[in-house]
Amino acid sequence: MGDRNRFELLEEAIESIINHAREAGIIVCDYQPSITFQRRINELVIRLQDVNKLQNDFHDVFVPIEVFTKIDAGQNPQLYTRECMERALARNEAVRGKLESLRRFRALLMSELSSYFPNEIAKYRSVRGDPDAFAPIPSSVGSLSHGNTNVFGTSQQHAALHSQTNGSTSDAGDDIFQNRLPP
Repeated sequence: MGDRNRFELLEEAIESIINHAREAGIIVCDYQPSITFQRRINELVIRLQDVNKLQNDFHDVFVPIEVFTKIDAGQNPQLYTRECMERALARNEAVRGKLESLRRFRALLMSELSSYFPNEIAKYRSVRGDPDAFAPIPSSVGSLSHGNTNVFGTSQQHAALHSQTNGSTSDAGDDIFQNRLPP
């Protein structure tokens, strides 16, 4: 039995129960001793038994309790669906914002790390398959781990600093900090 058929059968059975209950209510309000009332009650019981037989077809259908709460409050049960969609959209926006923040943080982190560790970041990007893996590395930035960067600067920088501290530029190998350290 297809989903459409079983739901249509249930809907028809419930509509029949509602009609029989309404007719029984009319007969009770304008009661005249006759067999009609008893027949309507028997038909109502038969319709309820029909719905009871259909219950085995609906074991895989779950209805949230909140839907019944809406129905009990006299509200349209589709309000529950709308509220769920609104909550899902709000949560989706919040998660999307967090993801965007993480993407921006990653880009900033990769940028900063590549300025300090360009070779390692290039290797990392090539292993990860990052499209920026083969971006040119600035020649002015070296890697400390491979020993190709002079931490104290070039010899010209040493000479300039040395001339500022003690006035002599003749020996670039002198300790550039000798005049700055306490005796």
